[in-house]
Amino acid sequence: MKLVGLTYFETQTDIDESPRQVCVFPLGLLNEETAILPAEHVIKNTLLTSKKIHKLSDAQVSYRAEHARVHSGVRKVSSKQYSRDPWVAENAKRLAGGLCQLCNQKAPFTNSKGTPYLEAHHIVLVNYDDINWSSSRFIYELLNSF
Repeated sequence: MKLVGLTYFETQTDIDESPRQVCVFPLGLLNEETAILPAEHVIKNTLLTSKKIHKLSDAQVSYRAEHARVHSGVRKVSSKQYSRDPWVAENAKRLAGGLCQLCNQKAPFTNSKGTPYLEAHHIVLVNYDDINWSSSRFIYELLNSF
């Protein structure tokens, strides 16, 4: 570990929801490449935190928000992104004819060219390698508002 910033004082909430003054030492790893967290771990932790927060009263959430940490944490991330074929997406949009294929409602607004604005989404996850993704049958045009 190494010190990566200036030490500072801030008020944090302890386990009993009482404010306390703490001295923060911003630390980082000597070799940043060694601290790779699996995406599943980050997602699970975020969901658990959200569930805990959701159970608190409005007053508790408001109090914690008002006394939130001054300096948010920072983490380096990398992700896998699947390439999307613009021809398949455009074909799906044209086949949808401006209607959401989930709720059969018209697109709520248009793009700068006056075309109904919908987004193409796969109905089967793209990480299944044995599927031919060039087929529009795996893509729905959905409203951007759900």
